Amino acid sequence: MNYAIKGANVCRLHGGSAPQVRAAAQIRLLMASDNLMASLLKIADDESIPVQVRLAAIRDGLDRANIVGTQQVAIELGVKPDWEQRLLEAGVVRRVEIDWDDVGEEVIDAEVVESPEEHTAQLKASAYAAETGPRSAVRPLKPRRAPKQPEADAEPDFYDPSPLASRTRRGPKP
Repeated sequence: MNYAIKGANVCRLHGGSAPQVRAAAQIRLLMASDNLMASLLKIADDESIPVQVRLAAIRDGLDRANIVGTQQVAIELGVKPDWEQRLLEAGVVRRVEIDWDDVGEEVIDAEVVESPEEHTAQLKASAYAAETGPRSAVRPLKPRRAPKQPEADAEPDFYDPSPLASRTRRGPKP
């Protein structure tokens, strides 16, 4: 069963997950919270109501006012497992100094570029040629005419004043 989301009249599948519906529901809940808090305070102050109910109303009121009686802090001590430590270290970037004395004098593969702008332009031109080559499926659009505007006194094309005379429609016979 799909129930309406809090503060709205529609379920999640029928528009309740839309941002504007969720925002409006949140506003309605916030507007109603003052009245609900006043009702809780009346219950907490009423002497005729049992103490347990009054205490629950006081706790709810304090919770809604973000006044917390106690806070719990969890502290965990210990060594992380080896796999977890490796995952944490995987994202660490370390700077490594290169010993240039051990590097050979021979250049294995390199290209000297005199002007980087010309080289970049050549690369872009070759990439564009590869994209728009004979295998590309780009075809020009056919020009189309806009439909003609109807005249003020003209009847629409789909209007048939006597459907029985044309006998093109199927339906109950008179």
